[in-house]
Amino acid sequence: MHPRTPAGRFAAHGALLFLLPFATGCGPGAAGTAAVDDALAAQIQAARLPDGLLDSPELRRIVDLQVARDAEGLIAQLADGSPSVRARALHALASVQDSAAVPAILPLLRDPEWTVRRDAALALGQARTGVSASALLEALEREEGAEVRRRLTEALGKVGSAAALARLHDAAARPGEAAERMLAYARFGIRDVHHPA
Repeated sequence: MHPRTPAGRFAAHGALLFLLPFATGCGPGAAGTAAVDDALAAQIQAARLPDGLLDSPELRRIVDLQVARDAEGLIAQLADGSPSVRARALHALASVQDSAAVPAILPLLRDPEWTVRRDAALALGQARTGVSASALLEALEREEGAEVRRRLTEALGKVGSAAALARLHDAAARPGEAAERMLAYARFGIRDVHHPA
Protein backbone atom coordinates (compact mmCIF):
# COMPACT_ATOMS: atom_id res chain seq x y z
CA MET A 1 0.00 0.00 0.00
CA HIS A 2 1.41 3.38 -0.94
CA PRO A 3 1.37 5.98 1.90
CA ARG A 4 -0.04 8.66 -0.41
CA THR A 5 -3.29 6.79 -1.11
CA PRO A 6 -6.20 7.00 1.39
CA ALA A 7 -5.87 3.29 2.17
CA GLY A 8 -2.12 3.65 2.58
CA ARG A 9 -2.52 6.60 4.95
CA PHE A 10 -5.04 4.57 6.95
CA ALA A 11 -2.66 1.62 7.27
CA ALA A 12 0.38 3.80 8.00
CA HIS A 13 -1.41 5.64 10.79
CA GLY A 14 -3.00 2.52 12.29
CA ALA A 15 -0.02 1.75 14.50
CA LEU A 16 0.21 5.36 15.64
CA LEU A 17 -3.47 5.40 16.53
CA PHE A 18 -2.98 2.31 18.69
CA LEU A 19 -0.28 4.11 20.68
CA LEU A 20 -2.11 7.46 20.87
CA PRO A 21 -3.85 6.88 24.24
CA PHE A 22 -0.57 6.01 25.89
CA ALA A 23 1.37 8.84 24.27
CA THR A 24 -1.24 11.38 25.40
CA GLY A 25 -1.30 9.99 28.93
CA CYS A 26 -4.91 8.85 28.65
CA GLY A 27 -4.15 5.14 29.04
CA PRO A 28 -6.86 2.50 28.92
CA GLY A 29 -10.42 3.54 29.66
CA ALA A 30 -13.05 5.95 28.36
CA ALA A 31 -10.66 8.89 27.91
CA GLY A 32 -8.24 6.72 25.90
CA THR A 33 -11.06 5.44 23.71
CA ALA A 34 -12.21 9.00 22.98
CA ALA A 35 -8.70 10.06 21.95
CA VAL A 36 -8.34 7.11 19.56
CA ASP A 37 -11.84 7.64 18.14
CA ASP A 38 -11.28 11.38 17.56
CA ALA A 39 -8.02 10.71 15.76
CA LEU A 40 -9.55 7.95 13.65
CA ALA A 41 -12.61 10.08 12.80
CA ALA A 42 -10.28 12.80 11.48
CA GLN A 43 -8.44 10.20 9.38
CA ILE A 44 -11.70 8.78 8.01
CA GLN A 45 -12.84 12.26 6.99
CA ALA A 46 -9.52 12.87 5.21
CA ALA A 47 -9.87 9.57 3.28
CA ARG A 48 -13.53 10.15 2.34
CA LEU A 49 -14.27 10.41 -1.37
CA PRO A 50 -15.66 13.77 -2.53
CA ASP A 51 -19.47 13.75 -2.62
CA GLY A 52 -20.22 17.26 -3.91
CA LEU A 53 -20.99 18.62 -0.46
CA LEU A 54 -20.23 22.21 -1.38
CA ASP A 55 -22.24 22.06 -4.61
CA SER A 56 -25.36 20.28 -3.40
CA PRO A 57 -28.15 22.02 -1.47
CA GLU A 58 -29.39 18.60 -0.30
CA LEU A 59 -26.03 17.71 1.21
CA ARG A 60 -25.61 21.17 2.78
CA ARG A 61 -29.04 20.70 4.40
CA ILE A 62 -27.71 17.51 6.00
CA VAL A 63 -24.73 19.42 7.40
CA ASP A 64 -27.19 21.96 8.87
CA LEU A 65 -29.09 19.10 10.53
CA GLN A 66 -25.79 17.70 11.81
CA VAL A 67 -24.74 21.05 13.29
CA ALA A 68 -28.17 21.32 14.95
CA ARG A 69 -27.70 17.70 16.18
CA ASP A 70 -31.15 16.93 14.74
CA ALA A 71 -31.12 13.12 14.71
CA GLU A 72 -34.79 12.90 13.68
CA GLY A 73 -34.16 15.13 10.66
CA LEU A 74 -31.12 13.06 9.70
CA ILE A 75 -33.05 9.80 10.11
CA ALA A 76 -35.66 11.14 7.68
CA GLN A 77 -32.88 11.61 5.10
CA LEU A 78 -32.04 7.89 5.22
CA ALA A 79 -35.05 7.16 2.99
CA ASP A 80 -33.85 9.52 0.26
CA GLY A 81 -33.47 8.04 -3.23
CA SER A 82 -29.95 9.38 -3.62
CA PRO A 83 -27.10 7.23 -2.26
CA SER A 84 -25.06 10.42 -1.70
CA VAL A 85 -27.76 11.84 0.56
CA ARG A 86 -28.15 8.56 2.48
CA ALA A 87 -24.37 8.21 2.93
CA ARG A 88 -23.94 11.84 4.04
CA ALA A 89 -26.87 11.51 6.48
CA LEU A 90 -25.25 8.41 7.98
CA HIS A 91 -21.92 10.20 8.25
CA ALA A 92 -23.72 13.04 10.06
CA LEU A 93 -25.44 10.54 12.37
CA ALA A 94 -21.99 9.17 13.23
CA SER A 95 -21.12 12.65 14.42
CA VAL A 96 -24.39 13.13 16.34
CA GLN A 97 -23.98 9.70 18.04
CA ASP A 98 -27.68 9.27 18.91
CA SER A 99 -28.42 5.65 19.82
CA ALA A 100 -32.11 6.24 19.00
CA ALA A 101 -31.05 6.20 15.33
CA VAL A 102 -29.75 2.61 15.49
CA PRO A 103 -33.00 0.89 14.36
CA ALA A 104 -33.13 3.16 11.30
CA ILE A 105 -29.45 2.58 10.47
CA LEU A 106 -29.31 -1.23 10.73
CA PRO A 107 -31.26 -1.97 7.50
CA LEU A 108 -28.81 0.19 5.56
CA LEU A 109 -26.10 -2.43 6.13
CA ARG A 110 -27.85 -4.13 3.18
CA ASP A 111 -28.09 -1.04 0.96
CA PRO A 112 -27.07 -1.74 -2.66
CA GLU A 113 -24.58 1.17 -2.58
CA TRP A 114 -21.27 0.43 -0.83
CA THR A 115 -20.80 4.03 0.36
CA VAL A 116 -24.11 3.79 2.23
CA ARG A 117 -23.12 0.47 3.83
CA ARG A 118 -19.72 1.92 4.79
CA ASP A 119 -21.25 4.95 6.48
CA ALA A 120 -23.94 2.82 8.15
CA ALA A 121 -21.15 0.81 9.79
CA LEU A 122 -19.39 4.03 10.82
CA ALA A 123 -22.60 5.43 12.35
CA LEU A 124 -23.29 2.20 14.24
CA GLY A 125 -19.80 2.18 15.69
CA GLN A 126 -20.21 5.74 16.88
CA ALA A 127 -23.68 5.13 18.38
CA ARG A 128 -22.13 2.86 21.04
CA THR A 129 -25.38 1.64 22.62
CA GLY A 130 -28.24 -0.34 21.18
CA VAL A 131 -26.08 -1.76 18.40
CA SER A 132 -26.39 -5.47 17.71
CA ALA A 133 -22.94 -6.99 17.39
CA SER A 134 -24.63 -9.96 15.72
CA ALA A 135 -25.95 -7.68 12.97
CA LEU A 136 -22.45 -6.27 12.44
CA LEU A 137 -20.91 -9.76 12.35
CA GLU A 138 -23.54 -10.99 9.88
CA ALA A 139 -22.90 -7.96 7.68
CA LEU A 140 -19.15 -8.63 7.86
CA GLU A 141 -19.67 -12.25 6.80
CA ARG A 142 -21.60 -11.29 3.66
CA GLU A 143 -19.75 -8.07 2.77
CA GLU A 144 -17.32 -8.12 -0.16
CA GLY A 145 -16.23 -4.46 -0.20
CA ALA A 146 -12.91 -3.77 1.55
CA GLU A 147 -13.86 -0.28 2.79
CA VAL A 148 -17.16 -1.53 4.20
CA ARG A 149 -15.43 -4.48 5.86
CA ARG A 150 -12.96 -2.05 7.48
CA ARG A 151 -15.80 0.04 8.94
CA LEU A 152 -17.68 -3.06 10.15
CA THR A 153 -14.55 -4.35 11.89
CA GLU A 154 -14.00 -0.92 13.43
CA ALA A 155 -17.60 -0.79 14.69
CA LEU A 156 -17.26 -4.24 16.24
CA GLY A 157 -14.21 -3.08 18.16
CA LYS A 158 -16.19 -0.15 19.51
CA VAL A 159 -19.44 -1.91 20.50
CA GLY A 160 -18.86 -5.67 20.51
CA SER A 161 -19.10 -7.97 23.51
CA ALA A 162 -16.72 -10.76 24.53
CA ALA A 163 -18.83 -13.16 22.45
CA ALA A 164 -18.49 -10.85 19.43
CA LEU A 165 -14.74 -10.68 20.00
CA ALA A 166 -14.58 -14.49 20.01
CA ARG A 167 -16.59 -14.68 16.75
CA LEU A 168 -14.43 -12.02 15.11
CA HIS A 169 -11.28 -13.83 16.24
CA ASP A 170 -12.54 -17.16 14.87
CA ALA A 171 -13.61 -15.67 11.51
CA ALA A 172 -11.00 -15.83 8.80
CA ALA A 173 -9.47 -12.47 7.98
CA ARG A 174 -9.09 -11.66 4.30
CA PRO A 175 -5.77 -10.56 2.82
CA GLY A 176 -4.99 -6.99 3.83
CA GLU A 177 -7.27 -6.96 6.87
CA ALA A 178 -4.69 -7.68 9.57
CA ALA A 179 -4.19 -4.02 10.55
CA GLU A 180 -7.92 -3.38 10.90
CA ARG A 181 -8.31 -6.55 12.98
CA MET A 182 -5.48 -5.53 15.31
CA LEU A 183 -7.00 -2.08 15.74
CA ALA A 184 -10.39 -3.66 16.53
CA TYR A 185 -8.77 -5.99 19.07
CA ALA A 186 -7.12 -2.94 20.66
CA ARG A 187 -10.51 -1.23 20.91
CA PHE A 188 -11.97 -4.29 22.61
CA GLY A 189 -9.05 -4.23 25.06
CA ILE A 190 -9.37 -0.51 25.76
CA ARG A 191 -13.00 -1.17 26.71
CA ASP A 192 -11.79 -4.03 28.93
CA VAL A 193 -13.53 -6.65 26.77
CA HIS A 194 -11.50 -9.85 26.51
CA HIS A 195 -11.75 -13.14 24.65
CA PRO A 196 -13.80 -15.50 26.84
CA ALA A 197 -11.44 -18.48 26.38
